[in-house]
This record gives sequence, structure tokens and C-alpha cells, in this order.
Amino acid sequence: MNRSTKRERNCLIRSHQGWVEQDMYEVWASVKKAIGALTGEAGQMAQAIAAIGITGQGDGTWLIGRSGEPVRRALTWLDARACEIVKQWQEEGIAHEIFLITGSVPTSSSQSAQLSWLSAHEPEVLRDGVAALYAKDWVFYKMTGEVSSDESDAGHTFFDIQKFEPSHKVMELTGIPQFSHLIPRVRFSYQNIGQLKDDVASELGLRKGIAVVAGPFDIPATALGLALYRDGEVYSIIGTAAIHGMVMDTFLLNPIDVGYTIRFGPDGKWLRVMPTASGTLSLEWFFKVIGLGGDRNHINQRQGPHDKWCFAQDSEIRLPYSFEDDFLYRDIEIRLNAIPPGSEGVIYLPFIEHLGERAPFVNPDVRGEFFGVSITTSRYNLLRAIYEGIALAMKDCYLQMPREFTEAKVAGGGARSPFWMQLMADVTGKILKTAKGIEFGARGAAINAGVATGLFKSFETAMKSMEISWEEFRPTEESFQRYGRIFSLYKELCHALKPLWAKRLNLLAGDSGGNCGNSEG
Repeated sequence: MNRSTKRERNCLIRSHQGWVEQDMYEVWASVKKAIGALTGEAGQMAQAIAAIGITGQGDGTWLIGRSGEPVRRALTWLDARACEIVKQWQEEGIAHEIFLITGSVPTSSSQSAQLSWLSAHEPEVLRDGVAALYAKDWVFYKMTGEVSSDESDAGHTFFDIQKFEPSHKVMELTGIPQFSHLIPRVRFSYQNIGQLKDDVASELGLRKGIAVVAGPFDIPATALGLALYRDGEVYSIIGTAAIHGMVMDTFLLNPIDVGYTIRFGPDGKWLRVMPTASGTLSLEWFFKVIGLGGDRNHINQRQGPHDKWCFAQDSEIRLPYSFEDDFLYRDIEIRLNAIPPGSEGVIYLPFIEHLGERAPFVNPDVRGEFFGVSITTSRYNLLRAIYEGIALAMKDCYLQMPREFTEAKVAGGGARSPFWMQLMADVTGKILKTAKGIEFGARGAAINAGVATGLFKSFETAMKSMEISWEEFRPTEESFQRYGRIFSLYKELCHALKPLWAKRLNLLAGDSGGNCGNSEG
């Protein structure tokens, strides 16, 4: 199988505190640029492409109007403007009712909450809209002219999980029944097929009429790409967010009022997902604010305990493990490995985004913390504490899975770090396996497209045809016991800080007249 990868960076627009949007035109332009680069590289071989599979970020709101053009910028899953609505739903028991219907707890990432916010603050946008799409749906529409979504995205937001059909009750609970027409037709991902438009095919150097298949979104697509379809299999994606999920033959709603329940891929298969809000995002923040920008010489000079670090507030920051040449981070991790488990008393709570946390609990008020900093704390202590904090949150999510398990597969940028993989195994006490390769979400979209177009007889056949080699990381008993004690303190901190996070938010709101993520600097 010939594989090639092209990446294009898209900007996140943060015009207000807590708002995180994307220009829909820019996203489409980036998609075209990446595909054009691939087809140019492939030459005549591009004409042999049988189908195009599309996946993308989940949640968010990508609105188009009667002309088929965007009516505003897209609200992404990181957007926090709806957090006050979510808190109100929690207090009034609405969030619980929604969970019992959909199997998924609403967060400020959820399209239902974002549409509710738009209904209150930008009603003209919804009146002008004809469809509330997701990221992959927008790209599918631009490629095919068809307006639709799939069961993985729309299903866990607006569908009755028992009947698996749109729920008018959910629309009523969220206060937007008048905008139910914005929910597009929903098809199973392996039936969500269109044909590439002639003008797009010509522009991209592809055959006219190629099948285009949209879905599933990135979380279930990665499960397909990792060939996970057996009941009880567990996986994690350590990307911008850290996502943890279990494959199920039947849906199980325990624990109540936390996580998503997603129908995906093979008939009768479900995912129980704990989608935390921060993964490598915390590392990106650290490199941007505290140090380590683009000058590798600062890392490789090895000047001793007072190494110079390249500060990079104003330069473009590369996400860790997002590129092939990641030796810079390996060099750092050699130093981190010399620090004992527990970062010499520093604990990091990885709640760094304005939306707070989505799993294994929903609380828009929470924020990141370094606990235990002293005069002798170094940058390396802080950085190791971040690695550990994300692993502690991972363990917290693993403890919320519907069933016991002993091993998990791990993908995403963070999985490319052997240091971090071993640390996560030591913290969770699980055998962790990372697949050799990249872009397993894209692989999952290709599998789905192959099934949809008849290239594969079934998902199981398709996944078995994919060769995956694994590297295994086993927990060490001494470190696991040490991290068990640290995890107990981590949980105590989360519990003890809950009322203080709320007081902090009230203080900020009083100072600025804002609320939730909108009042922060």
C-alpha cells in the first residue's frame, strides 16, 4: 500500500476570551492545498484513486446558509462561550436528562450547547442558516455539494440512543426546537457517500466522479485505524486533547453523566469515550510561555544546570511529536527521565483550556494548577509534572471505563514518545501498546471509504488487511506504587479546589462583568 502524508496548518481564531473559531474558507483551502500536493506528487497514479475518505475534529458548529456558504466562522470543540449554559443545564437537571436520552453528557464543545448560545446571542445567524454541520461535513459538502452528517457526530448529540433517531425532546431541553431543521440528514458513515464534483476534481487533479465518503469523525476513525472492533478493547489518543475510549458490543451508560457514547463503524458497535480537554495542548502552552522555541542549539549545547532556553512568545510553536524530526524533544526527555517519579513534589492539574474539563467530570470552572512549586523547582520539574499530570488524568478516565481491562492501544502525537509511553504505563498500571505509523484517524477514514464503496466486504475484513506492528510498554511495580500515592493526592486536589475554582470565576466576573471563559486573560 502506498502512503503519503501532507499537512497544512489552520489558524485558531481567539477574538474573545473563551472563543475559539475557525475560518471555514481557510479550512477548505488548506484541504485543497494538501490534496493538490499529494496528487501532484502521485502524478498519473492519482487517477487510480478509488475513493476519498474524510474525517475531522468532532463537536463544534459549522453553519451554512441558503447560498451554501458559511453564515459565520465555525465554533470549534475548544470554544467555551456556552459554558454558562452547560452549568445551568447541570444545576437544573437538564444535562442529566440529555445524558439519559443521548448517552452523552453535554459540554461547551457540544453543538447543542453552542446552538443554544447562538440562539440567545446571534439568532439572526440561525435564522439565516440551513444546516449545522461538523468539520468533516463541511469538507464533504464542498467536495460533493451534498449536505449530510453521520451517526458518529450527530448521533451522540441529538439522537435517542435507544431508538437511534433524532430526539425532539433533546431539542426542547436545549431550548432550540425552532431550529431543529438545521440538523441535516444523518446517515451511517459507510452509507454517507457522494461523488466528487467535476470542478473540484479538475482543480485537484483527480478523476471526475470519484466516490467521497464522510465519516466517522476523528475519535471513532482512530479506533478503526487501530483495528479495534472487539468488545472491551481500549485505546487512547494523545493529541491536542487526550481521548480515552472502550469498544462495546452494546451500549453501557455507566458511569452516569460523564463521557460520550458513540455509535461507529461495524454494525452494533459502540464507543464509550472519556474526552479530556487537554493533551499535548499543555505542552504547547509550556513551550510557548516558559521556553523552548525554534532554536535547537539551546538544547544541544548542554551548558549544565543553567542551560539557556529559547523563549518563544512571539514565534510559531511546533506541537510536540507532530513532525518526523522530533529528536529535539527526545533530548529534553533524556533530562526529564533523570527526575524521579513525582517531579520532586510538583503536581500538575491539566485543565488549561477555557472550556474547563469534559471528562472524567464536566466542570467549566476548573483551571490548570502547579502544586508544590518551591525555590528549587526547575523548568524540567514543571515539564515532567505536565507529562505526569496528563497521565494522571488518563488514569482517572481509565477508572471510569464500563469494564475492567489490562491493556490499551495508544495513538496520537504523544504516543511517539517512548519516555511518555513508559510514564503513562507506570501511572495507569496498564500494558500500553503504540502502533508504528501516523495518522490512524485518516487510516480509519480510508477503511470506512473502502467498506462504503465495496472494496472491502466488511469492517473486520478491512481492519484485518491492515498490517500494524506494535511496541509494548509494561508498568514497573515500584513506579506504579509511587504514582498510586501521587494519584490519591491528585484526586484530593481536584476535589478540594472545586469550590475555589468557582470563587475564582466569580471574582473574575465581578472584576470584568464577564462570565466563564469570557472573563479571563
